Amino acid sequence: MGEGKYAGVVWNYRDVKFPMYTEEGVMLDPERAAEIPLTFEYEVLYNPTDEDLTTGEFAAAVGD
Repeated sequence: MGEGKYAGVVWNYRDVKFPMYTEEGVMLDPERAAEIPLTFEYEVLYNPTDEDLTTGEFAAAVGD
């Protein structure tokens, strides 16, 4: 990130997945969906800050 309390933190997204079906088992039409929730994991590669990146606040900041 370029600014804020996580400035300088470098991370990598992995296992990014686009759901093909809704929770109800209906196939998703990406052109008609109002929102498409991607799922992913991330790995912190570099943390030059004293911030605890395991609290969930960082996960929300990177898009979880």
